[in-house]
Amino acid sequence: MRLTRREEQVMSLLTGGLKSTQIAECMGVSVRTVHAHLANIYSKFGVTNRAGALMQFLKSRLTVEFEVEQELYEQRK
Repeated sequence: MRLTRREEQVMSLLTGGLKSTQIAECMGVSVRTVHAHLANIYSKFGVTNRAGALMQFLKSRLTVEFEVEQELYEQRK
């Protein structure tokens, strides 16, 4: 599952605790567009709400960071 650049941006702003209206303002889009991005994100993550989306987003970020660290560790051996 891959998020688009805009979906990534929505999730990054969401992790900062912003509401849909604030996210829309930051991105220069309508609240309706933010909700459309969120609906796509929910579908991709298989969740039904922001909390679930945040958990999956943060989990995926930790996984990527762990994999990068593992690669760096292996290269240093």
